Amino acid sequence: MNPSLLLLLVSVYWIVASVLFLVATGKVYFLRKEIPCRRSSVSDSAPAVSVIVPARNEENNIGACLAGLAGLEYPAAKLRIIVVDDHSTDRTAEIVNGFIARHPNIELVRGQPLPEGWTGKSHACWQGATRAQGEWLVFLDADSCVKPGLLSSSIHFAQDKGLDLLTVIPHQILKSLQERLWLPGVFLGFASFLDLGRINDPDDPYAIANGQFLLFRSEAYQDMDGHRSIRKELNDDLAFAREAKKRRLNFYCAFGEHLLETRMYRSLKEIWTGFSRNAADITQSTSISRLLANTVPTMTVAAGILVLPAMAVLSYLATPDLYSQIALGLTLPLSLILLIFFVLAVRALRIPAVYGLAVPLGLLLQGVLSLYSYSLIKGGVRQWKGRSYPS
Repeated sequence: MNPSLLLLLVSVYWIVASVLFLVATGKVYFLRKEIPCRRSSVSDSAPAVSVIVPARNEENNIGACLAGLAGLEYPAAKLRIIVVDDHSTDRTAEIVNGFIARHPNIELVRGQPLPEGWTGKSHACWQGATRAQGEWLVFLDADSCVKPGLLSSSIHFAQDKGLDLLTVIPHQILKSLQERLWLPGVFLGFASFLDLGRINDPDDPYAIANGQFLLFRSEAYQDMDGHRSIRKELNDDLAFAREAKKRRLNFYCAFGEHLLETRMYRSLKEIWTGFSRNAADITQSTSISRLLANTVPTMTVAAGILVLPAMAVLSYLATPDLYSQIALGLTLPLSLILLIFFVLAVRALRIPAVYGLAVPLGLLLQGVLSLYSYSLIKGGVRQWKGRSYPS
């Protein structure tokens, strides 16, 4: 086959994949629902709420998390904060006790031994839930930093919509070089699988949630038997989303980047370890054919922008025929559009625009993570926080 024609055919496939990628990620932006910021209710009308924070070796995060919770614009008499220390071997408990001395509505629960058939996080959350009181339950990851209006805004939003379960997508904090190089592309890759219209459609079984913030109406949590109903699931958030839809509960996924921030992983090693446990689940790659259908197009977008423009230029210089002219005329403008999009994406993450150049690397990493995550599921064992769990 004529090399120029082959390049043109590859370029056309890349263009189709790129357009679909732009449409998919663009839909997330245009369909997203932001939680309006709301000041606290007055003390006599605010519903009682318990915030449960599972913590296992979180000495780097728990202080900032509790400082944010202590600063919530919410009546202290209606707010209970329960930290479950899941057998930490660092200073987690010591830091929590320091907050307890100043804030009597904070409680530390020492985790019990992990029973067979449970995952660590679900067991920790379940222990906290058994001590919780109030009309609402919040499960908050220890690596989250909350803004003063988070609780009142989220509860008002849930009440206004008559929700049983609300999950909030936070702003992701990226500080280190490795975070800024890899995570924007990883996040964009996962975003291309989010269909918010389907997620928030009660008649559609498609379900995604963010375990960093889950707000339950207490009665609904009890009716679905709480974490005990998903005790074997390593990804409790996705399991809860599916279970809520299965039970026809009112479930909703909203954005709250102005109310909640999270710093998930700080190095490439942490990124790899963290997403290896759930990348295939996030993309809902339940079979090898679906896995390839999910990963190949996104990796094509990333690989294409890295090599196709240069190949098109070289092809045109070597053989300036019609095929090479069309390939050049298609790949260069689309590459520019993608780069502009990547720059806008990293600016939305509040990091310098130059990191937009590294987004294709993150997209490739997201694809590789999905492949590796799928292999772990099929291999029968996954690891998290120093524990091994059967798939």
